Amino acid sequence: MRAGFRFPIASFLALFVPAVSVGPAWAEPRIEPGLWEITLGGDMAGMMAEHMKTLEKELAGMPPEMQAQMKAMLAQQMQGLSEPQQQCLTPEDVRKGFSKMLEEQGGGPGGDGCSQSVQWQGNVGQLSMRCGDGASGDGRINVVSPKQIETEMRFVDPQGGPMNMSWRGRWLKADCGDVR
Repeated sequence: MRAGFRFPIASFLALFVPAVSVGPAWAEPRIEPGLWEITLGGDMAGMMAEHMKTLEKELAGMPPEMQAQMKAMLAQQMQGLSEPQQQCLTPEDVRKGFSKMLEEQGGGPGGDGCSQSVQWQGNVGQLSMRCGDGASGDGRINVVSPKQIETEMRFVDPQGGPMNMSWRGRWLKADCGDVR
Protein backbone atom coordinates (compact mmCIF):
# COMPACT_ATOMS: atom_id res chain seq x y z
CA MET A 1 0.00 0.00 0.00
CA ARG A 2 1.32 3.42 -0.85
CA ALA A 3 0.93 5.91 2.00
CA GLY A 4 0.84 9.62 1.52
CA PHE A 5 -0.03 9.64 -2.17
CA ARG A 6 -2.64 12.42 -2.51
CA PHE A 7 -5.55 10.68 -4.17
CA PRO A 8 -8.53 12.43 -2.56
CA ILE A 9 -11.63 10.35 -2.04
CA ALA A 10 -13.36 12.66 -4.43
CA SER A 11 -10.57 12.63 -7.00
CA PHE A 12 -11.79 9.60 -8.84
CA LEU A 13 -14.91 11.51 -9.71
CA ALA A 14 -13.31 14.92 -9.65
CA LEU A 15 -11.16 14.10 -12.65
CA PHE A 16 -14.43 14.49 -14.53
CA VAL A 17 -16.38 16.84 -12.28
CA PRO A 18 -15.26 20.48 -12.59
CA ALA A 19 -18.31 21.92 -10.82
CA VAL A 20 -21.09 20.10 -9.04
CA SER A 21 -24.55 21.43 -8.39
CA VAL A 22 -26.25 19.71 -5.51
CA GLY A 23 -29.31 19.80 -3.37
CA PRO A 24 -29.22 20.97 0.24
CA ALA A 25 -26.06 19.96 2.12
CA TRP A 26 -28.07 18.55 5.03
CA ALA A 27 -29.51 15.89 2.71
CA GLU A 28 -26.06 14.35 2.19
CA PRO A 29 -24.80 11.38 4.16
CA ARG A 30 -21.89 12.01 6.51
CA ILE A 31 -18.55 10.22 6.50
CA GLU A 32 -15.92 9.85 9.23
CA PRO A 33 -12.85 12.08 9.30
CA GLY A 34 -9.53 10.30 9.45
CA LEU A 35 -7.39 7.99 7.35
CA TRP A 36 -9.12 6.33 4.38
CA GLU A 37 -7.94 3.64 1.98
CA ILE A 38 -9.03 4.09 -1.64
CA THR A 39 -9.00 1.24 -4.18
CA LEU A 40 -9.67 1.87 -7.88
CA GLY A 41 -11.42 -0.64 -10.12
CA GLY A 42 -13.34 -0.94 -13.36
CA ASP A 43 -11.69 -0.50 -16.76
CA MET A 44 -8.81 1.50 -15.29
CA ALA A 45 -6.31 -1.39 -15.43
CA GLY A 46 -7.19 -2.26 -19.04
CA MET A 47 -7.14 1.36 -20.08
CA MET A 48 -3.71 1.87 -18.52
CA ALA A 49 -2.34 -1.29 -20.19
CA GLU A 50 -3.48 -0.01 -23.60
CA HIS A 51 -1.95 3.37 -22.85
CA MET A 52 1.36 1.67 -21.98
CA LYS A 53 1.37 -0.19 -25.33
CA THR A 54 0.98 3.10 -27.17
CA LEU A 55 3.73 4.70 -25.10
CA GLU A 56 6.07 1.75 -25.76
CA LYS A 57 5.80 2.49 -29.48
CA GLU A 58 6.54 6.17 -28.90
CA LEU A 59 9.50 5.37 -26.66
CA ALA A 60 11.08 3.16 -29.32
CA GLY A 61 12.38 6.24 -31.14
CA MET A 62 14.10 7.70 -28.06
CA PRO A 63 17.71 7.18 -26.95
CA PRO A 64 18.11 4.18 -24.57
CA GLU A 65 18.84 6.36 -21.51
CA MET A 66 15.71 8.43 -22.04
CA GLN A 67 13.64 5.27 -22.67
CA ALA A 68 14.77 3.81 -19.34
CA GLN A 69 14.02 7.04 -17.51
CA MET A 70 10.55 7.37 -19.05
CA LYS A 71 9.70 3.69 -18.43
CA ALA A 72 10.69 3.99 -14.77
CA MET A 73 8.59 7.13 -14.33
CA LEU A 74 5.56 5.59 -16.05
CA ALA A 75 5.86 2.35 -14.08
CA GLN A 76 5.84 4.33 -10.83
CA GLN A 77 2.76 6.27 -11.89
CA MET A 78 0.93 3.12 -12.98
CA GLN A 79 1.79 1.34 -9.75
CA GLY A 80 0.24 4.21 -7.84
CA LEU A 81 -3.06 3.65 -9.64
CA SER A 82 -3.16 -0.09 -9.12
CA GLU A 83 -2.40 -0.09 -5.39
CA PRO A 84 -4.73 1.05 -2.64
CA GLN A 85 -4.00 4.66 -1.74
CA GLN A 86 -4.31 6.39 1.61
CA GLN A 87 -6.04 9.73 2.00
CA CYS A 88 -6.59 11.88 5.05
CA LEU A 89 -9.97 13.56 5.43
CA THR A 90 -9.89 16.27 8.06
CA PRO A 91 -12.88 17.17 10.24
CA GLU A 92 -13.10 20.35 8.13
CA ASP A 93 -13.32 18.31 4.91
CA VAL A 94 -16.13 16.24 6.39
CA ARG A 95 -18.00 19.31 7.69
CA LYS A 96 -18.04 20.72 4.13
CA GLY A 97 -19.90 17.67 2.92
CA PHE A 98 -19.21 15.15 0.21
CA SER A 99 -20.60 17.23 -2.67
CA LYS A 100 -18.52 20.26 -1.69
CA MET A 101 -15.41 18.06 -1.64
CA LEU A 102 -16.25 16.91 -5.18
CA GLU A 103 -16.68 20.50 -6.28
CA GLU A 104 -13.37 21.61 -4.76
CA GLN A 105 -11.47 18.73 -6.38
CA GLY A 106 -12.80 19.63 -9.84
CA GLY A 107 -10.91 20.43 -13.00
CA GLY A 108 -11.50 17.48 -15.28
CA PRO A 109 -10.95 17.13 -19.01
CA GLY A 110 -14.30 18.65 -19.90
CA GLY A 111 -13.28 21.98 -18.44
CA ASP A 112 -15.89 24.70 -18.36
CA GLY A 113 -17.90 23.02 -21.10
CA CYS A 114 -19.33 20.43 -18.68
CA SER A 115 -22.38 20.55 -16.47
CA GLN A 116 -22.81 18.16 -13.57
CA SER A 117 -25.23 17.39 -10.83
CA VAL A 118 -25.38 15.11 -7.80
CA GLN A 119 -28.79 14.33 -6.41
CA TRP A 120 -28.83 12.60 -3.02
CA GLN A 121 -31.55 10.28 -1.75
CA GLY A 122 -30.55 8.96 1.61
CA ASN A 123 -27.07 7.48 1.36
CA VAL A 124 -27.02 7.24 -2.46
CA GLY A 125 -26.01 10.04 -4.79
CA GLN A 126 -26.77 9.94 -8.52
CA LEU A 127 -24.09 11.76 -10.51
CA SER A 128 -24.67 13.03 -14.03
CA MET A 129 -22.20 14.86 -16.27
CA ARG A 130 -22.64 16.29 -19.78
CA CYS A 131 -19.95 18.13 -21.75
CA GLY A 132 -20.08 20.34 -24.82
CA ASP A 133 -17.67 18.03 -26.67
CA GLY A 134 -20.15 15.13 -26.37
CA ALA A 135 -18.52 13.41 -23.42
CA SER A 136 -20.95 12.27 -20.75
CA GLY A 137 -21.04 10.22 -17.60
CA ASP A 138 -23.47 8.80 -15.11
CA GLY A 139 -22.84 7.05 -11.88
CA ARG A 140 -23.74 6.25 -8.35
CA ILE A 141 -22.08 7.16 -5.06
CA ASN A 142 -23.13 4.82 -2.26
CA VAL A 143 -22.18 5.81 1.27
CA VAL A 144 -22.63 2.32 2.73
CA SER A 145 -21.77 3.60 6.19
CA PRO A 146 -19.83 6.54 7.63
CA LYS A 147 -16.76 4.31 7.20
CA GLN A 148 -17.37 2.81 3.74
CA ILE A 149 -18.04 4.35 0.31
CA GLU A 150 -18.56 2.62 -3.06
CA THR A 151 -18.76 4.38 -6.41
CA GLU A 152 -19.46 3.17 -9.93
CA MET A 153 -19.31 5.36 -13.02
CA ARG A 154 -19.73 4.94 -16.75
CA PHE A 155 -18.20 7.58 -19.01
CA VAL A 156 -18.59 7.90 -22.75
CA ASP A 157 -16.05 9.96 -24.64
CA PRO A 158 -16.77 10.40 -28.36
CA GLN A 159 -13.02 10.27 -29.03
CA GLY A 160 -12.15 7.38 -26.71
CA GLY A 161 -15.33 5.35 -26.29
CA PRO A 162 -16.95 4.10 -23.09
CA MET A 163 -15.14 3.47 -19.83
CA ASN A 164 -16.42 1.95 -16.60
CA MET A 165 -14.71 3.04 -13.41
CA SER A 166 -15.20 2.34 -9.76
CA TRP A 167 -13.54 3.00 -6.47
CA ARG A 168 -14.02 1.83 -2.93
CA GLY A 169 -13.20 3.85 0.13
CA ARG A 170 -12.75 2.35 3.57
CA TRP A 171 -12.06 4.23 6.79
CA LEU A 172 -8.96 2.94 8.57
CA LYS A 173 -8.59 5.08 11.70
CA ALA A 174 -9.14 8.54 13.13
CA ASP A 175 -5.45 9.50 13.24
CA CYS A 176 -3.96 10.25 9.82
CA GLY A 177 -0.39 10.25 11.07
CA ASP A 178 1.89 11.69 8.37
CA VAL A 179 -0.62 11.16 5.54
CA ARG A 180 -2.18 14.38 4.24
